[in-house]
Amino acid sequence: MRFIIIAAALAFATAGHAAPKPEHVQECKSIEKQIEQLEAEGRKPMSAQGQDQLRARTKTVRDRQFEIKC
Repeated sequence: MRFIIIAAALAFATAGHAAPKPEHVQECKSIEKQIEQLEAEGRKPMSAQGQDQLRARTKTVRDRQFEIKC
């Protein structure tokens, strides 16, 4: 039963998600690395101002990721 629920959730999450265009594949890989770095940086202690700046940078990267359909 648990497998069926997980499979259904996976199918729903990936439905309608197109692969990135060939010219964006490399940029998508780069964005993934940037996101990993930003997440690692976010786990470090920082000031409220630093958190705001990190949030803004993350939003910019995620927006681009969504824009090119990674």
